[in-house]
Amino acid sequence: MDRDHPGLVHWHRRQRIIQYAALLVSIIVSTTANILQSLYVREPYHTSALSGEAWVLELLCGHPNRICTELGVSLEVFSNLVQELRDIGHHVMVCAWSHSFRRTIKGRLRRSLR
Repeated sequence: MDRDHPGLVHWHRRQRIIQYAALLVSIIVSTTANILQSLYVREPYHTSALSGEAWVLELLCGHPNRICTELGVSLEVFSNLVQELRDIGHHVMVCAWSHSFRRTIKGRLRRSLR
């Protein structure tokens, strides 16, 4: 058979090596492109329609784990921090976690922790 010819066997082996090399290069290029894309294309993390004090209010009144996820502290720690700021003389005007509050320490804290 023609396949038994030494020149033809060598040619088939060379073609296979070329195909494997092309596959390897393709994998490397694809992986590199994915890594570079993940470095430069950022998916927004904070997508709440609310901002400022309304966002903080949403955290305070929402699921207990959410404030920890967003600010890195529990509701208890955040409340204690606000109380400590009140104790050292900062004027914190909060209507007991009510619907609205003015630009207060909580709003400023939210911006610095975000």
